[in-house]
Amino acid sequence: IEGQLNEGGLSCEYEPSPYIDYNGAGLLYFAAYPTICDTLERRILMTRFNLKGKDWAMATSTVARDVFYYRNLDIGEKLRASVIQVKRDRLSEIVIHTRLFRLCDHAPMADIFTKKRLL
Repeated sequence: IEGQLNEGGLSCEYEPSPYIDYNGAGLLYFAAYPTICDTLERRILMTRFNLKGKDWAMATSTVARDVFYYRNLDIGEKLRASVIQVKRDRLSEIVIHTRLFRLCDHAPMADIFTKKRLL
């Protein structure tokens, strides 16, 4: 489980829920970014790596995360998550760099670096 993945375009689209992902001012909650990232990383990486029948959510546990926020997303718009890089930090730890983009203009919304431990 390692490598530069942006060449193959490991990505997927997502429309955040206006009921749970946005606040009363119509802004995407900053706290929703990591949850959206986890959901889409799981979807992307489950198709890429053979975990011998295990679900990514059950095969890994998040131990650290850094999120760099750049911009927001209007209600009703979609975003794209792209896994840029996956690298092994230690024998049982993986660091994943995921970027969230707005679909309407392809502007980056966030860079998210997640360290996960293989269980």
